[in-house]
Amino acid sequence: MMESEFEDNIWTEKHRPATFKDLAYNQKYTKAIKRLINSQDFPHLLLYGPPGAGKRTFTRCILNEIFVLYSNYHIELSPTNNDSHDRIMVNNMIKETAESQPLKREKTKGKDFKIVVIHDLNLLSRSAQAGLRRTMEKYMSECRIIFQCESLSRVIDPLKSRCALVRVPAPTYDTVAERMKDIAKMENLSISTKTIDMIARRSKRNMRKAIMLLQIYSVNFTSISDIGKALSLGYEQIISEILKDLISEQSATRVKVIRNKFYQLISKGISTECIFVNLIRFLMQSDSLDSNVRYEITKLACEYDFRSKLGARSIFHLEGFICQAMVVIKKSKIQSGYGV
Repeated sequence: MMESEFEDNIWTEKHRPATFKDLAYNQKYTKAIKRLINSQDFPHLLLYGPPGAGKRTFTRCILNEIFVLYSNYHIELSPTNNDSHDRIMVNNMIKETAESQPLKREKTKGKDFKIVVIHDLNLLSRSAQAGLRRTMEKYMSECRIIFQCESLSRVIDPLKSRCALVRVPAPTYDTVAERMKDIAKMENLSISTKTIDMIARRSKRNMRKAIMLLQIYSVNFTSISDIGKALSLGYEQIISEILKDLISEQSATRVKVIRNKFYQLISKGISTECIFVNLIRFLMQSDSLDSNVRYEITKLACEYDFRSKLGARSIFHLEGFICQAMVVIKKSKIQSGYGV
């Protein structure tokens, strides 16, 4: 499938704003970014915010403001994991871009530099980020970098200090609903306000997720009950089952059952972070455990999530978390007289 065909078929790409003028939300941030990119001293940028907030859309608008959407003067990188080669790969790519043919000012709206876009900065190892810091300083006159990440917590301070930090907040539920109404109108889709509100709530202010769910609805579903079932994502159901297994029984047999479900999630490409986040989300919604136990399990989740980012095999950390959480729950039951 050609890129143009892909964008015509996938609504998140088809209806992605291409210019700041088309961007319907985050207007106050738009003005600040336009001032930055139109200034003589255009800095490196670090866009951060939750999934589906519009970081890629902002980047697309920036590129369109400076060049065009696709040009010979910018490249985009998307690190998939933080292995030992990411430092070499990223630095070599920036070096080759910066040292390639000089720019023609008439094609770049007067800008004398090229742009490298690095998505998911938080997936780069600390050594890769440290190498980036040195590369940024060396090629500042030839190249600017636009970083994107969900959180600044995994970005080293020296890298943050060399960028203009731009927070991209998640859109409100009303904004998500309004955007879906606009898309439904453009696609000649008949959909009730009640269904749009349901999708907006289920999307948790993630615009990309909301648009994808709207497209799913347009293809397969005709009623409120159908869309309600569809919005219960498969991996979330598995994670919910894991929590129920954890709470109902604390034993080696139950650990094996949960381990198999973890393997299901990993095989589907669900990240360890996503598993921990959803486990804690479902835990906070559960009334089966008292607040002290939930607090202790949340601390364990934070600890093992951090460990998983330092290690290689995520299943070890997930299983270790489950075992420790079982100990916490079992102790609580014994103290309250249930597990005796």
